[in-house]
Amino acid sequence: MRVSKATVTKIVWLLVLAFPLFGGTGARYHPFSALFGVATALAAAVAVVWGLRIVKTTHVDVFITRTFSVFWPLYLLLAAARIGSWEWLSVLIWPLIIWMAIVENHYFLTWAKSLEREKE
Repeated sequence: MRVSKATVTKIVWLLVLAFPLFGGTGARYHPFSALFGVATALAAAVAVVWGLRIVKTTHVDVFITRTFSVFWPLYLLLAAARIGSWEWLSVLIWPLIIWMAIVENHYFLTWAKSLEREKE
């Protein structure tokens, strides 16, 4: 079975985006932090399954922007479980860096689009 570079890029992107959301339920500041952690992990699992379903039918650049828009609210939910200021900062910097470096980077999206094979 042959896998294209575009498919590998999409799957790696999905895993990198979802990885911080499965961090656990051990926040110290809020009585509902375990509930937020479990809800975030379940929502991330659903988002990963959705992302895997659209891997074959979506171009890489569109896939990157769509999946980031789905995962962004999950980062906010994760930040709500960790009420301390340093935790907010650390959780929100990860998506901000991804947004600035990849999602809004025209050169990266052009490169990602070039991974798709041309249809003849």
